[in-house]
Amino acid sequence: MKKQEIDHILVKMLDYHRDVSDLNFTVGKPMQVESAGELIPVEIKPNFKALSPFQTEILALNLINQDRRLTETLLSQGSCDLSYALPGKARFRVNIFSQGGNLSIVLRKLESKIPTIEERNLPKAMHQIAQEKNGLVLVTGATGSGKTTTLAAILDKINEEKSVHIITLEDPVEYQHHHKRSTFNQRELGLDFDSYANGLRAALRQAPKVILVGEMRDRETVEIGLSASETGHLVLSTLHTVDAGSTINRVIGMFPNEEERQIRIRLADSVRWIVCQRLLPKIGGGRVATFEMLGKPFTISWNPAMHSAWLPSTSILSDCSRKGRLHRKPPWHLLLKGASSVVVLIPLKARAVKPPAISKNWKSIALTIRHYKAKA
Repeated sequence: MKKQEIDHILVKMLDYHRDVSDLNFTVGKPMQVESAGELIPVEIKPNFKALSPFQTEILALNLINQDRRLTETLLSQGSCDLSYALPGKARFRVNIFSQGGNLSIVLRKLESKIPTIEERNLPKAMHQIAQEKNGLVLVTGATGSGKTTTLAAILDKINEEKSVHIITLEDPVEYQHHHKRSTFNQRELGLDFDSYANGLRAALRQAPKVILVGEMRDRETVEIGLSASETGHLVLSTLHTVDAGSTINRVIGMFPNEEERQIRIRLADSVRWIVCQRLLPKIGGGRVATFEMLGKPFTISWNPAMHSAWLPSTSILSDCSRKGRLHRKPPWHLLLKGASSVVVLIPLKARAVKPPAISKNWKSIALTIRHYKAKA
């Protein structure tokens, strides 16, 4: 199979349905695209009713393109990551993985244009994140929830307003930032560095003001990231957690019990923001991003749909156990329709916060929140 043939198939799949986010090749299934969170079979000529192991393997080998490192990684670890481009059409983040002795492939479509905070209708607090001078910012959520897009929008804001050196460590490089006021150096795992820990350690000697780490995968990376944030760098990264409380628990859980107290103290000093995001289905089709934001002073902001989507908010910082870990004990629930945002301020050292009753009427909610903000 030639590159032109692969490109032809990928273009047909992209054009098959609107708002395609992923392309899926799995043995025993037809070619599929994902749109609004649902897989849709693709009908193209010649028709592939069910892909064979040979077909997915040939496609995978052509995408790897005789890269020895990727081949060794696939054989030794069972999966590999790479990027692939359709000139003038799209770029993809590609994951090739083994399942049952066969190869499957998922291509995530990457936006060619760097998104802005305004275009993505992100919470206004994102502008505050871009103004941070140091500390640790974590963007969390499930795979495919838009963490990379949010970070790209924040970096673009920094790029427009500050003349600083920005280093990104990614796997692979997804959004390609152009030099505006800032200077960008984007490094790719496997191509420019061998591990996030080593890449981050080297970045500290490359005079950056802002460091993006694609993912905090292990204890060593977290420890170096904390050290970087404590020495005057702004460190942005991602974690696969569902809310602010579980994010803190996840980081603390990477360390031995005897180090937990010290890590909690370091996190309290270093963490500037934790942004947890999810994609929820909208009434009438499509999805909308919702955000839970924890900052200093600890602020939780939910940004529900602008277009008739229902959002029950059941995640909020609550009590601290005697071990210092955060637990999810939501003291109240919000159910909103069409609201733009809800912000509740919580005292930094509060151990048990009991907010006032909140009406489902938006005007009453706004008044209640202003009243509670004044009390806090």
